[in-house]
Amino acid sequence: MMHEHTFCDLWEWGGRRDYNSIIDDEELLVEELAIYRQAGGAGVVDLTSQGIGRNPGGLRRLAEATELQIVMGCAWYRERVYPEFVHDLTTNALADRLIAEIQHGVDGTGVRPGIIGEIGTERFRITALEERVFRAAARAQRVTGVTISTHTTHFGDLALEQVALLSDEGVAPERIIVGHLGERRHARDVLAVAAKGVFVQIDHVGRPASAGTQPEEQRARNVVEVVRAGHLEQLLLSMDICANSQFHWNGGHGYDYLLTTFVPLLYREGLTESEVRTILVDNPRRALAY
Repeated sequence: MMHEHTFCDLWEWGGRRDYNSIIDDEELLVEELAIYRQAGGAGVVDLTSQGIGRNPGGLRRLAEATELQIVMGCAWYRERVYPEFVHDLTTNALADRLIAEIQHGVDGTGVRPGIIGEIGTERFRITALEERVFRAAARAQRVTGVTISTHTTHFGDLALEQVALLSDEGVAPERIIVGHLGERRHARDVLAVAAKGVFVQIDHVGRPASAGTQPEEQRARNVVEVVRAGHLEQLLLSMDICANSQFHWNGGHGYDYLLTTFVPLLYREGLTESEVRTILVDNPRRALAY
C-alpha cells in the first residue's frame, strides 16, 4: 500500500485538537499491521512527514516486529504544519536537507527515506511557500532518484498544476505519484492526470461515502475505468489510514481491508488476478525503485 500512516500526530492540524488523530500506541500498531501481514500484505509506504509525527526509530521497530517492508517518507506536508525552518530556508537549502536524509539517514538513526512525500497543496492556488517545498523536493529527487508522492486537496484539485511544477524542475513523469484521486462519480479527473504519464493513486479505499468521497463501488468502477483506458501500469491503490478509529481494535476496517474487501470487489467489477497483481505489486515496485 503506497499511501499510509502508522505513527502520526495531527493534533495541531486545522485546530481540531482531536485525540483520534494521535496514533502513538506502538503495541496496537504492531497488532494492526500483523493482521495486514496475515492477509497477504508485504509492504507499507508511510508518508507521515516531519511536523505531523514522523518516527524513524518507531518505523524500524514496526518493521522488525511485523516483518513488513516499511518505507519512510520525507519532506513537509502542508503549509499549516510546516516546521518554522521551512519558512526561513531557501529552496536549495531545503533540498539539501532532503538529500542528506535520503543519503545518510534521519537524526542519527540511520533510517533513510525511500520516497519524498507526502507533499501537498491547498485549494485554488499553490502558495509561494508550497511552491518552494515542491521545488526543493524536485531538486532532491533529481539528485537522489527517489519518487515524489503528492497530496491533492479535495481529491484532485491542482493535480495538473503539481505535475507542471515538478516537471518544470526536470522531474520525470514516472517519478511522480499524484495522490487522493478517484473520489468523483467518474474517472475523468484521474484520466486527465494519467495522460501526463505520472502514477495516479486512488488511496482512500475504505472511507465511507460522505462529503466529497464516493461509495466503495464507485471507487472500484473508477479503478476499472482507468485500467480499461490503458493506464494499468500507472495505477496505485491505498487507504490513507491516519486515525485510531480506523483500526480493528476500535471498530474500524483495519489495514487489511484493501486486500480482504476491496480486491474482491475489483474482481467482481471485472479485473483479472494479473491486473490486480500489477497494481498492488509490480507498479509499487517500479515506483519505489531507484
